[in-house]
Amino acid sequence: MKRRSFFKIVGFSAAACVTPAVLSACTSQTVVEEETGSDAAAQASYEIADQPEVSFDSTTDVLVVGTGVTGLSCALPLLQAGYQVTLCEKQEKLGGDSYESAGIMYVAGSKIQKQAGITTKVSKLWDQRKAQLEEANYSNIDFSRKLFEASGEWADTLADDCNAVFADPQTYSEEGTNEYILLPKNGIGDMDSVLAPLRDTLTSLGAVFQTGYRCCALIGNEKGEICGARFVSADQGDMKDIRAAYVVMATGGFASSQALIEAYAPDWVRVGCYTVASDGQGQLLCEGVGGQLSGMDNAIILTSDVPPVAAWGYFGPTLDISPLGVRLGREDSMTASARACVVGADGFWWTIFTNALSEGSQSRSVAQTVSSYKTRTYGPFDDLEALASGCNIPLDQLEEVFDDYDSMVDNKKDSLGRTSQWTRLEAPYYAFKQMPVRCLTHGGVTTDDTGQVLSATGQAVAGLYCAGSAAAKGGQGLASNGAFGLLVGRALVEKLDERKSQAETSE
Repeated sequence: MKRRSFFKIVGFSAAACVTPAVLSACTSQTVVEEETGSDAAAQASYEIADQPEVSFDSTTDVLVVGTGVTGLSCALPLLQAGYQVTLCEKQEKLGGDSYESAGIMYVAGSKIQKQAGITTKVSKLWDQRKAQLEEANYSNIDFSRKLFEASGEWADTLADDCNAVFADPQTYSEEGTNEYILLPKNGIGDMDSVLAPLRDTLTSLGAVFQTGYRCCALIGNEKGEICGARFVSADQGDMKDIRAAYVVMATGGFASSQALIEAYAPDWVRVGCYTVASDGQGQLLCEGVGGQLSGMDNAIILTSDVPPVAAWGYFGPTLDISPLGVRLGREDSMTASARACVVGADGFWWTIFTNALSEGSQSRSVAQTVSSYKTRTYGPFDDLEALASGCNIPLDQLEEVFDDYDSMVDNKKDSLGRTSQWTRLEAPYYAFKQMPVRCLTHGGVTTDDTGQVLSATGQAVAGLYCAGSAAAKGGQGLASNGAFGLLVGRALVEKLDERKSQAETSE
C-alpha cells in the first residue's frame, strides 16, 4: 500500500496571523510529520490551532524569512552557487528596517577605505568598536569581533558582485575619526544605494521574492527537521506553505513588541518605537520549535525618532541639550542622548548645529531632514540670547553649557566621552527637536557560529538557521548583520553541496 507523509505545523504563533502587538495570544505546538499505511488516515485532516493541513505551494532549496540587509546578504552566495532561494517579507516592500535606517555601517578593512588612505589596522579599529559595544551591554563580544573583521569583505562583495556604491571615506574621515564608518553613496539615509543593487543582483540570479506575507508557523517532518514555513497575507485572505531544505530566520529584533519588551526590558516599555516591523516574530517561532532565547534582558537600543539627526554628531559639531539647558550625552553617538533623555524624563531634547554641519559632508542629509521636518527645526539664531529665547531655554544655563563645550573643544577632552568633532559652534545657530524611541535590540535566538539554531541543551534544531538581529549573536549594526547573513549563506552552500554529493553517491 502506498505510504503517504503528512507535514504538520510546528511552533504555530497565533500572533503572526493577527497583529504584531497581540503577542500574549502566542501558543506553541510541537507536531511532526506522520506516516501511515491507512488510506482512511491518509485522507484525514490534521489541524492545529484551527490551522488547515499543510499543502505546499512551492519548493525551494533555502527559504529566507526577512529581506533586510541580513536576509538579502544570506541569499547572495546561495544563488551564486546555483541554488534556489525564496525570500519572504511581511511588509509590502523589500529591505525591512535596514532600508529606513540612517545607513551608518561599521566597517573596517574594505577596499574603498584602503583606497581612501585609511591604513589603521583592523585590530586597532576593533578596540574602538568593542568599547562601544561593551558600553551598550552587548554580549558575545568574541563573535562580534568575527563579524566586524568580516565587515570589510562583506562591503567588498556588495561592491564587486552587486555594484553597490559607497561614499568616499575621504569626504568624512579625517584626523583619525570615522575610520571604521562606511556610508552609502549619498551619505546618511541613502540605503537605496546599497540595498537596491543587492536586490537587483539577486533578482538577476533567479531569486523569488514574496512581499506582504507574514510567517505564522514553521513546518516539520517525521524526523523532527524543519522543512518549510507557512505564511499568511497581510489581509489574511491568502495562505502559502513553502517547502525548503533549510529555513533562515532573518526577521530582525523585537523593539516594537510590547509584550517582549515588557518581559525582557520593562524599564523601556513606555518608550515609543521607531518601527512597527521589529515584532520579535522570528524569535517566538524559533522558541516554539525548541530554540533557546538568550541575551534579551534590557537589550534595548534607543535613538532619535529622526535617526539621521542622531548620526549628525559623527560628521560635524553638534550639541545635545535638554529643555532645561543641560548637556545630555556625547554627540558622536546615536544612542547616548536618547537614553539620557529617557532616564532624565525630559521628554525631548535639542540638537544644536551650525553651517559647519549643513555645509559639510552630510549637507544632503541636513537639507532633506530640515525640509521634511520644518516644524521641528528652529532658527537661524544670530546669538545665544536668540537661541535661548527660540528654544525656551534659560539663557544663563545655555551660556554655561556653551562655555563648558568650548573648553572641552579646546582641551579635546570630554567628561561624557566624546572623541571627535572638536570644533566650536559659531552663529548662526539652528536647533532640531528630537524625541527618544526604541530602535534596535540585541539578544535573541541562540545559534552556533554558522547560524544554526540551538536548543537549551545545545542541540541543533535541524533545518533551522537564524542570523542578524533575530539571533543572540547578531544585532551589532548593518554591516555586521550583513556579514552574518553572508556567513550563514556560505555555510548553507556547504550543506547543500554535501547533500547533493550524498544524493549523487547513492544513485
